[in-house]
Amino acid sequence: MNKFLITTALMLPLAASPAKATTVTFCGPDVESGPCEGANEQKVFLNEGHSETSGSGNVGSQTGPTLLFTVDGGALDTRVDTGGGFANITSANADKKSFSDFNGIDITIPGFTFTDIAFDVQLHPTESSGTDTFTAQAFSGAHISDGISTGSDAPDTDKQFSLTAVGGVFDEVNLLSADGFDEIKHIEISGLARVVGSAVPEPSTWAMMGLGFGLMGLLGYRKTRSALA
Repeated sequence: MNKFLITTALMLPLAASPAKATTVTFCGPDVESGPCEGANEQKVFLNEGHSETSGSGNVGSQTGPTLLFTVDGGALDTRVDTGGGFANITSANADKKSFSDFNGIDITIPGFTFTDIAFDVQLHPTESSGTDTFTAQAFSGAHISDGISTGSDAPDTDKQFSLTAVGGVFDEVNLLSADGFDEIKHIEISGLARVVGSAVPEPSTWAMMGLGFGLMGLLGYRKTRSALA
């Protein structure tokens, strides 16, 4: 299984540019590895961190593309702890009852787009209404919002959710809860594609560069001949 994940991470398709997702579909709550999890999901292996406002992980293997997340600001904890591996993101103050939750995280994979993200959440445990909610907002290129979905579940239960781009791609996803998350964990990504940068010269640019080098060579040749004459 690990060999398959590493190979998949290295054989990524290229995306010409981020495209706006025409539709965002939201799935959940569901059990781990249920219908909300796509067939080609790659696990995100988190790097261990303590009392951090941001963190990172790798998609597909310990050396795969880098996933970055930043902690959302709000009334709850703005620092989190992360376990190493296919693990949990939790409040850095989880041992203190009044600061046992965090508002959420913003997720990007610099240089890449993706079409699906699956994750498990555990919501605030003391909501009197019997359910807690969170929003999941997806973005495509240039921070264009593709829509906001709302998920809900019984407090303090561990369920899986997912967002899928139909007709486009994501380059950022934000998970936010006013009530707070106990945990966000087991993040998985599919449809990962490298964004082609603009640093590669166009054919016309190559032609102009070739002409410039040719003229420089000709001038140098003439200067050498004049010096020898």
